[in-house]
Amino acid sequence: MATRRRKTGVGVNDPQSALDLLMRIEDEWMAQRLRGESDMTERLLTDDFQGGTSDGLVQSKTDFVRFIRSGFGKHESANHEHRHVVLHGEAAISTGIVALKSGNREHRFRYLRVFVNNHGEWRLIASQSARFATPEHALAHPTAS
Repeated sequence: MATRRRKTGVGVNDPQSALDLLMRIEDEWMAQRLRGESDMTERLLTDDFQGGTSDGLVQSKTDFVRFIRSGFGKHESANHEHRHVVLHGEAAISTGIVALKSGNREHRFRYLRVFVNNHGEWRLIASQSARFATPEHALAHPTAS
C-alpha cells in the first residue's frame, strides 16, 4: 500500500472526522511498522519529535526510523486496545494499549502520543510508552479522583 502525506483540512470544525482520521493514521502507521517499513514514520514524526521507549530510553525521530529499519522490532501482529483520542484545538492526544505478538510471546505496553495539525496535516510531535509490571496491570484503569 502506497503511503502519502495526509493533507486533511480536518480540524476543529469537524471533530469526529478528525478523530476517525487520527485512528486510521495510527492503524496504518502500526501496519507499516509491522512490515519493517519506515517511510510513514519519516513523514509522520516531526523533525523535533521527542519520544520515550518502553525501556525508558529517549528516542529521536532518527532513532525511531533506525529502529524500524533494523528489523529488531518486527512482530507478527499488533493491536490497539482501549484507545482514547481527544482533540485540543489543533492538537490531539491518543492513549491506550498496544499488544504485540511474535511467536509465543506477547508484549503489551501503555502509550501516550501527542499529535499536532499543522496546515491540515497531522504530525506526531511526542510519544511515550511504558511496559506493564505484570499482565494484570495491562487492563487496570485508573479511577477518577
